[in-house]
Amino acid sequence: ETTKLLSEAISRGTYGVSDLAAGGSAVQLPALVFWRLHGAATAKAAFECAEVRGSLPDLRWPPSSLCPACWRKCFRQRRLCWEPWEDQRSRAGAAMPDNFADALPNEDVLLAFMAASYNWSTPALEQSRASAGF
Repeated sequence: ETTKLLSEAISRGTYGVSDLAAGGSAVQLPALVFWRLHGAATAKAAFECAEVRGSLPDLRWPPSSLCPACWRKCFRQRRLCWEPWEDQRSRAGAAMPDNFADALPNEDVLLAFMAASYNWSTPALEQSRASAGF
């Protein structure tokens, strides 16, 4: 299933894949593309789980308990804010989940969090880490 999702993202150019294919040279871009693809895979798993147990588990990474600044509130109605989750919700034919704290990623802070978590070091990431407090 993950291979199918990756193949579809490549053919459709979603989740930043088209930017990467167009020669996006930012060091951060590949990390964000893989993170968004991971988000789509976990969203797919979450909606499959919700079909069985009735409530949607929040499988977004990093969880807000680890990085509260990585996510910001979103007030969009009738659709989820983050593209990978909205895409998988519409593919699953699922209704908007009740009592789900929708959020939009703060990608600059997220990159700093990933850089700190995985010990990445580039000048651009060091600047992001410092400004985000990691």
